[in-house]
Amino acid sequence: MIKKTPYFILCSIFLLATACQTEKGPVVYDELDTDADGYITKGEAKVRPDLLKNWKQADTDGDGKLTVEEYIGYEGKGRLEAPDDLETPELGAAPH
Repeated sequence: MIKKTPYFILCSIFLLATACQTEKGPVVYDELDTDADGYITKGEAKVRPDLLKNWKQADTDGDGKLTVEEYIGYEGKGRLEAPDDLETPELGAAPH
């Protein structure tokens, strides 16, 4: 029996959950990394205009290519962040 690590399972779930084409183009990292070198280049990203438009924000280390971590960070941007106008009550304050 093959023992699967939690990281492998999470990555598999992420890839399966995003294994589709959207209006903006391919979403799966492996589909964008057409030469399978482990990075997405600007040339490979041409099928995703939104990714090219936000390239500087996605390429966090500025090396001109996206790692899987940078791509996941770009795709997940803003999805798990609290709204800016979120009120945090003071400790012991009664709810509204």
